[in-house]
Amino acid sequence: TPPSPGTQIELRDLDFTWCPCVVIKSFRSKVKVRYIGWSEEWDETVPYPHSRLARMYTYTKRAKCWVRQGNEDARWPAIVRLRMPQPGSRHAEEALAMEGKVYVEYFKPGPAVKKGQVNKGEWVNTRNVSGWSAFGRNRVMEDARKSMMGNNGTKRSNEEAIKRLENSIRNAGSTGDSEVANGGK
Repeated sequence: TPPSPGTQIELRDLDFTWCPCVVIKSFRSKVKVRYIGWSEEWDETVPYPHSRLARMYTYTKRAKCWVRQGNEDARWPAIVRLRMPQPGSRHAEEALAMEGKVYVEYFKPGPAVKKGQVNKGEWVNTRNVSGWSAFGRNRVMEDARKSMMGNNGTKRSNEEAIKRLENSIRNAGSTGDSEVANGGK
């Protein structure tokens, strides 16, 4: 039986790129899917089962990341959805390498909804996306250093510093440090 509406799956597009999708309608022998991050004009109806369909995270990846907002140094925690080439497809590899944007979904509460936002996230320039581990560790360490000092430059009590650090970590969206999430975990 085809997957029910709301189920996330992968679809290989006509450029041989695997893309995350969500089933929006299920029929007896086919499914209608929406590419995550794309508007309904790109929806496809595909026979089920089909070689262009795969379970979620068979090929695509998702990873925690930091997204720089505008020209500021402010960053927001998010999940980046990575489309992946069909293994062995030079065409798909080259097409993906030329793209300058990736689709991100912000941890809640996210930045204000912006023009061009699709579904729960938005397409952002790859230059504005940083890996979770490297930036996250540096941010936590910087927050730890700052939390030890009061506004007037005096040391805070350990209890107060720990509370500020815990709030900083909680506000970052997660205390975990895992970069790539596979299998929907």
